[in-house]
Amino acid sequence: MYAEKGKYELAADAYFKSAYEYPAHHYSREAAYAAVDTNNRRLKRSKNSNKSRIREDLILSSAKFVTKFPKDKQTPQVRVRIVEELFRLKQYDNSLIHANLILGDAKLENGSRNQKITDKQKMAVNVVVGHIAFDREDYLKAQASYQQALNIGIRKKKLRTLVSKRLAASTYKYAEKLNESGNLLAAAEGFMAVRNVSPTSKISAQAQYDAAVAYINLNEWKRAIEVLERFRRDYPGHKLQSGATDKLAMAYEKTGQYSKAATEILRIGERSGKDNVFRDATLQAALLYEKDNSRKNAISTYKAYVRNFRLPLEESLETKQKLTDLYLQSGQIQKRHYWIKNIAATKTKNKKLSDRSRYIVASASNILAEQKLRAYEKASLKLPFERSLKRKRKLMKSALLAFEKVAKLRVEEFTTASTHNIASIYQQLGVAIMNSQRPNGLSPEEREEYDLLLEEQAYPFEEKAISVYELNANRITQGIYDEWIQKSMAKLAVIQPARYAKQEVTHEMYTALD
Repeated sequence: MYAEKGKYELAADAYFKSAYEYPAHHYSREAAYAAVDTNNRRLKRSKNSNKSRIREDLILSSAKFVTKFPKDKQTPQVRVRIVEELFRLKQYDNSLIHANLILGDAKLENGSRNQKITDKQKMAVNVVVGHIAFDREDYLKAQASYQQALNIGIRKKKLRTLVSKRLAASTYKYAEKLNESGNLLAAAEGFMAVRNVSPTSKISAQAQYDAAVAYINLNEWKRAIEVLERFRRDYPGHKLQSGATDKLAMAYEKTGQYSKAATEILRIGERSGKDNVFRDATLQAALLYEKDNSRKNAISTYKAYVRNFRLPLEESLETKQKLTDLYLQSGQIQKRHYWIKNIAATKTKNKKLSDRSRYIVASASNILAEQKLRAYEKASLKLPFERSLKRKRKLMKSALLAFEKVAKLRVEEFTTASTHNIASIYQQLGVAIMNSQRPNGLSPEEREEYDLLLEEQAYPFEEKAISVYELNANRITQGIYDEWIQKSMAKLAVIQPARYAKQEVTHEMYTALD
């Protein structure tokens, strides 16, 4: 009667008293279940303000029912509801007692076994057990319960999605605990398991990243690379991609994959948006490409480094020298020559250069000077004599200026070489004049006169050669003696044997004794 009039609280109370406060009668079971059912209706129609009290009434009537009628076909479902409502009231211990009874982990209060439990009921209880374990940070238990619920099957999409996310979260949280405790290998495997249980969840991306970090901390570089490369493919727009790049760069370098490391480092530099970071990344990448014998990439990166950034002069010279070396190794002589000319064109006046930088400029300048020397040496004196002499003297002047520039850089190794080559240039012209082609049809007297004229032209150059060779010879008294001084002494011994042949032999004797 109360129920028909919508007075469910009075109806539930009347049913409860009929079932439990009066002597047992034919309708006791119906009254007991009606009390449960009516409290269910009350809860559905209630407002938030009094839900807790009604929920307690529902739990009381339900608990009475399952105790009084343990073998009733409705008992399992009523007990499931008890589990759910106790969970909502955060009475976790009591909720778990009933949950264990449903799942067959314990006997009923009267010692008998529970009624047959449906898969749907087991699923519902496992979800609750998972929630309780998750709230209590028992993530291993939560994993097991959520997985069991999913294995049984959850029809409602919203609940299935929630449980899947909770399973991923509990798997991740457990791996986090392992990581914090120092069990890095188990933690890494736990993080990787997140992807298996929920590959599309947001936490899966974080888990893969954390797995890679754990493998890195274990020095498991190859495994870390596998995870990071998959992370890059699976989550291209993720906020952790920059961190993945940083870690891939380190992992590639640790495993000797220097070119790959260089590529990642360039990405880091580009991403930074800061010139100094990009500059340093470019240099580091170039060094790694070079280390990996990837000359093409090393060359392009060094070129970008020297062209795109304002470098200190000495650093710029060092990089250009790298380029000349790499082009030489790869057989690209013309491109090498471009950078040699670039280095040699460096303005050194009024600039304080380190010994290393001065050496680089001197070396490049010397290479260019030697090229001019070879061009000069190839030019022969032939008829018409004046025309060929004019051309050779022009080449001589060019070579002399080039070697004088080298000498002014005051790098000992190239100073003595330049001095010797300057002397040799003068000496060669004198010899070339004397060996030049004679006009045809000269009489003996004319030939003699012509030779005397040539000798007069050649003599000043020989004298000039002697004086320059002597500059090198005089350096011996300064404690300097290298192959170019030795060559200069040998030339003097030939030109003026009476004066220098004996000195050369004596010096070589002392050198040998030392």
